Amino acid sequence: MPGRTKQRDGDALTDLESAIPRIFDQAQVSIANHQKNFVALHKLHIEAAQHTEPVNNGRTIKLTGERKFEDIFTRMLMRVLPIKKGVGPADRIVKFVGGYVRFVNDKAAEEKDNANNSDEEDPDEDTTASRFIARLLKFLLKGFLAKEKFVRYRVLYTVAEMVSHLGAIDEEVYEELRSALLERVHDKENVVRVQVVLSLSKLARSEDPTEITEGESVLEVLFGVLAHDSSPEVRRAALLNMLPNALTIPHILARTRDTDTTMRKLVYSAILDHNATLDEEDHKDAPKVRTKEENELVASGIDEDVKPDLNSLENDGSGKSSTGKQNKQMKKRYIGPTHPRALSIAQRELIVRNGLGDRESSVRATAEALVGTWVDVVNVGLKFEEDIIKEEVTHDQGLAVNPTGNEAVDQCVAFLKLFDLENEVASNALLSVFASRPEIYDGLEFDNPYWASLTPERAFLARVFVNHCCASKNAARLEATLPVVTALAFRVQEAYNDLVDRVRELEEKRTFARPEELVKEEDEKADREFIISEMLTLAINLDYSDEIGRRKMFQLMRDMLSQNALPERLLTKCLDVLRELSGERDLIRIMVEIIQDLRDRGDDEEEDGGGKDPEAEIDQEGTPASARPPRAHLFNNKKLAQLTPEQQAQKDEIDLRCLSLCIGVLERVNSKLEDNSTLDGVLVGLIVPAVRRNEVAFHQKGLVCLGLCSLIDRNLALGSFSMYFKRATSNLSEELKMSVLQVMFDMLMVHEHDFLQRQGETPQQITDLLVTRLIEETSSKVKALLAMGISKLVLCGMVTDIKAIKKLIITYLSPDTVDNQELRQCLTFFFPRFCYSSAANQIRLREVSLIFLLCDPAHGYKIFIETFMELSTLRRRLDDDEVISATQVAALFVDLTDPLKLIQVINAKGKAPATDESVQVDLASDVLKALLDKKNNFEKEDKRVLTHMLSKLHIPDTVDDDKIRTLKLLIHSVQTRRPLRDATSNNALRKFDTAVSKKFETQLEGFSEEEYRKLSELQELFEFLDDIIPEDDEGDDTDVPRRKGRKRILTAHDPRRSGSIATTSTESLRQDSPASFPRDRLPQAKRRRISLAIDGFEELEGSKEGTPPPENPTRTLPKRNAAVKKPVINVISDGSGEPTCKWPPPKPRQPQRKRAEDIEEAQLDEDISRLLSSRKVSAATTAISSSAPNMEDSEEEEDEVNESLLVDED
Repeated sequence: MPGRTKQRDGDALTDLESAIPRIFDQAQVSIANHQKNFVALHKLHIEAAQHTEPVNNGRTIKLTGERKFEDIFTRMLMRVLPIKKGVGPADRIVKFVGGYVRFVNDKAAEEKDNANNSDEEDPDEDTTASRFIARLLKFLLKGFLAKEKFVRYRVLYTVAEMVSHLGAIDEEVYEELRSALLERVHDKENVVRVQVVLSLSKLARSEDPTEITEGESVLEVLFGVLAHDSSPEVRRAALLNMLPNALTIPHILARTRDTDTTMRKLVYSAILDHNATLDEEDHKDAPKVRTKEENELVASGIDEDVKPDLNSLENDGSGKSSTGKQNKQMKKRYIGPTHPRALSIAQRELIVRNGLGDRESSVRATAEALVGTWVDVVNVGLKFEEDIIKEEVTHDQGLAVNPTGNEAVDQCVAFLKLFDLENEVASNALLSVFASRPEIYDGLEFDNPYWASLTPERAFLARVFVNHCCASKNAARLEATLPVVTALAFRVQEAYNDLVDRVRELEEKRTFARPEELVKEEDEKADREFIISEMLTLAINLDYSDEIGRRKMFQLMRDMLSQNALPERLLTKCLDVLRELSGERDLIRIMVEIIQDLRDRGDDEEEDGGGKDPEAEIDQEGTPASARPPRAHLFNNKKLAQLTPEQQAQKDEIDLRCLSLCIGVLERVNSKLEDNSTLDGVLVGLIVPAVRRNEVAFHQKGLVCLGLCSLIDRNLALGSFSMYFKRATSNLSEELKMSVLQVMFDMLMVHEHDFLQRQGETPQQITDLLVTRLIEETSSKVKALLAMGISKLVLCGMVTDIKAIKKLIITYLSPDTVDNQELRQCLTFFFPRFCYSSAANQIRLREVSLIFLLCDPAHGYKIFIETFMELSTLRRRLDDDEVISATQVAALFVDLTDPLKLIQVINAKGKAPATDESVQVDLASDVLKALLDKKNNFEKEDKRVLTHMLSKLHIPDTVDDDKIRTLKLLIHSVQTRRPLRDATSNNALRKFDTAVSKKFETQLEGFSEEEYRKLSELQELFEFLDDIIPEDDEGDDTDVPRRKGRKRILTAHDPRRSGSIATTSTESLRQDSPASFPRDRLPQAKRRRISLAIDGFEELEGSKEGTPPPENPTRTLPKRNAAVKKPVINVISDGSGEPTCKWPPPKPRQPQRKRAEDIEEAQLDEDISRLLSSRKVSAATTAISSSAPNMEDSEEEEDEVNESLLVDED
C-alpha cells in the first residue's frame, strides 16, 4: 500500500510537467478563463506542496513538491520575458502571474484567519504562498539588470502586476526589491521606467516615512519623477498612480504647467474632477478629509459634536435640503481630497488661472468642465436647517449660502465664496460657468430683494453678469437686469453713508477694543467698500438718458469726491462714472473745483480750530449735510512755519488726496494742456511743489502728475525730460525708480518725433542711459520694466542703436535673469515680433556699430558673433549648467534670421514677399570672418558649433554674385590661413564648402581672386584678409605630423591664390598642398629659412630653429600706400643642416586704443549734466578716435614685421 502511494506521488509530480503548461497555454488565449485556471493551478500547487522528503535522519524535511512546482512555474514565465511590448499573449501571461499571486495570498489569508480562530498553528509561520512569492521575487530580481530592454520590461511588468498583492514577505526581500526598483528609476528605456513607477506607487502607499533611515523615501522619488522625467508617459504614470492628499496635491498642481498637453488635461479631469467627491464605498476606505472651515472650527476649540456635519449631505448640490422621495433616490456623496473646499484659496486660484489661461483649447475645455463640477459640488458636505436661515453665521464662516429662491443665484454665490474677489480669477471662473453652463446663465434673475440685501458675492455676480451681457451685446437681458439710475444712486448713497458710520465707529473702538474685534471690523469695512466699488463699476453701463437720474448720479459722484472720508480705492471708480456723465473739459474743471474745496476747507478748519465734520454723510438730496465753506483764493495756503504739527499732518493728507485726484483725472483725459487753462493753477500750486518735496509719497505722486501733464503738452515734456533723466541715474527706491522710468517711456512714446528732432546727441544719450540701467540694475521688477520699455522703443523705431538690441539679447540669455519670468516673457515675445516684422530688422540683428567693439572697420563683425563670444566667456567663468549652451545660442540666431519665416508672416497678411533672402548668407560670412580673426579665442566646442551652424543656414537659390564669391573666398581663406585642426569642425566646413560650390557652380565658374581684388567696393574685405598672418602649428587644437616638401620660394604674388578658386574645395586644396603628398614619398624635414628683399638689396637668407612649415601655403603681407616700400617675406624650405641664424619670436602687438564701447560705458558713470554740456567735445573725440587707429595699426605692423625678420649674418 505505501508503495502504491509513493507511485501515485511520483505520478503527481510527473503530471506537473504537462499540467502547468496546459494551464499557461489556456491563460494566454483569454483573460476570461483566468479565474478558472487560478483554481486549477492552486490545486496543483497544494498537491505538490504535500510531497516532501525527510533529510538529516528525519530532523528536517525537503520541500521537493514545492520546488518542483516553482521550477516549472518560472520556466513557463521565462518563455515570455524576451517578447517585446504589445504582444497580447505575453501580456495575458503576465497578468495571469500577477492574478495568481493575489489568489494564493487571499487563500493564505483565509487559512490564517481560520488558524487564528482555532489557535491550531502559529500565524507568523511561513506558508506555501509566502515561500512561493519570495522565490518568485528573487527570480525576477535577477532580470532587473538584464542587457535586453524587453527582458527588463517584462520582468518589471510582472513585478508591477504582483507588487500590490505580495502580502507578508521577508524584510530582507522587501529591502532588496525596494532598492532595485529605485535603481531602475533611471533606466534609459521609457517603457521600463513606466513599470518602475507603477511598482513604486504601490509601495509608497504602505511605506512609513518615519521608518526610512537613509536616502529618499519612495514618495520623494516619485515627486522627482513627476516633475523632472523627460518622458511624458513616465510622468503620466506617476500622476495617475499618485494618491491625492495634502502632501501630494501641491506637486500635482505643479503639473498644470507641464509641457505635455495630455498631462495638463489629466490633472484637471483624472485627478481634480474625479476625486472631488466620493461615494459611500470609497469614503469608507479613504482617510478623513477636513475642509478649511473644519480646520478653523477645530482650531477655535469648537466641539465636533456641536459643529455642522461637513462630510455628508443629502441634497442636490444647490443649497436646498432634499426631502421625501428625493432623499431616497439620491446617492449620498462625500467630500473628496480634491473638493474645492478641501483646497486652499491659493490652490483654487492656481487651478483656475492655469486652466482657463492655457494655450491649448482642449485643456481650457477640460478646466471649464472642472469649474462646472465645482458649481455642482460646492455645497456637498454642508447641512442646512430647513426652518432657520442665519445669514450672519453662514456668511462669516462660509459654511452655507443664504438662499434667495433662485437656484442659479444661490449656486453662483456659493461658488464665488471659493475665491478672493479682488482679482480677475473669480471673474474668469464665473465667465467660464456662464459659457459652459448656459442653464445657470439663463436662470439668473436680479429682482428688488436681491439689490436690497447685497453681499460682496452678490454685488460681484451682478457686475460680472452685466459686463458679460455688454460684451455679448445681449441688450434684452441687460435692460431686464439693470436697475434704474435713480434707484442705484440712492443705494450707492445709502451704502456710502453706512460705510462712513462704520469708519467712525471703528476709529472710536481702536483705543479699547481687542485686536480680534478690530480685525473683524476691518474685514467688514473692506466688504462694504467692495460692494460700493462693484455698484460704481456697474453704474458705468447704465442708461443715462433719464435726466433726473443723470443729475442725481452726477451730484452724488461730485459730493463723494469732495469728502476726505472717501476711500482711495473708490476714488477712481467715482471718476469713471463722472467721465461717463461729462466731457473732458468739464471733468478737469470739476477736479480743479474739488481740489480747491478740499484745500480751502482745510485752511478754514485750521483758522477756526474745528468746525463741521469733513466726513459728514450725504443727505438724501445728494449734498453733504455740512455746509460748504466759502471759497478763498485758489490754493491760498499758509506758510509751513505757521502750522502746528497736527495742522501740517492734516494739510499733507489733503494734498496727497488732491494729488491722487489729479492722477485719476489726468489718466482719463487726452485733450491738450493749452485747451484746459484751469490746470495751470493745479500745476503751479500743487504738482510742482510736490515734486520739490523730499517726502517719498509727495515726490512720487508729484512726478507721476507732472509726467501725465507732459503727455498732453509737448513743451512741458521737452522741458521736464532732463529732470527725469537725472532722476533715473540717481539712487532711488524701487517704487520711485519704476515711476520715473514709466514716465520717461510714456513721454518718449507719445512725443517720439519731437525728441528725435532735437539737436545734439539727446537720442543717443537716452539710449545709452537706458541700456546702462538695464545692465546694472539689480531689482528684477525694474529690470523687467526697462526691458519692456526698450523693446517698445525698438519696435516703434525710435531706438535704432544696435547696441540696445545686443544688450537685450545678452539680458535675455543671461543666467542672472533666469528667475525673472516677467522679463523673459516680454523678450520671448519681442524678438520674434521684431525679427519677423521686416527684412531690415533681420539685417539689423546681425549688424553692429563699429564704435562699440572694434577699431578697425575691416573687423566689423556682427551682433551674433559678439553675443556668441560674450556668452562663451561667461560660460567659461561660470558653471556650464548656469549659462545657455553655444548650440542654443546658434539655434536662436538661425531661427530669428530665417527669411522663410519672415515670408510666411508677410504672406499671412496678404502682401507680396518682397524680402531679401540672403540675410543668412551674410551671417555665414560673419561666422567665417570670426574664425579668421585670431583675436577671437574660440574653444574647440565653439568652433564645432559655428561650423555646424553653417549647414543649417538658409542659402537661397538666387544670390548676388559678389556675396556668393565673398562667401567662397572666406571659406578658402579659412581653409588656407586658419585651418581647423579639429576633425569634426573641418568636416562640417568641408561639407558646407561642397554644398555651396555645387549649388552655385555657374556663378563661381572662372572666379579669380586677383580679378576680384580690382573691385573698389571690396577693398575693406581684402584689407581684412591681408592683415591675417597664417598661423603656424603652435597652439593648434591637435598635433599634426610634420610634412616634408621640396624646396619652394613664395613671393609676394602667390600663383595658387591668384588662380581660379571657383572649383576649389577641400579635396582640391589637399591635392595642391604639401600636406597631401603620399606618406611614402615625403622628403626629409626642412628647416625654415627667411629672405628679406628691400629695394634692390641682395637677398639675405637665414634659417630658424623650431616649428615646421604650416600645412597650407603661407603668403606675404600686402603692399601699403606708404612712403617706403613694405618688406616682402620669402619663406624658403631647405633640407640642409643646422640653421645659420635664429628666428626671433614675433613681438606682441601693442595694445590698441580703448574700445569705444568701454569709453561710452565709463562716461555713463559720470554726472548726466556733464554729458549734456560737453556734446561738442565728445563729438570731436569720436572723430579723432575714428581716424587714429589706422595710423597706429600701420606703424605697429611695420615695427612688428621688421623685428620678427631680423637675422644674423653668417
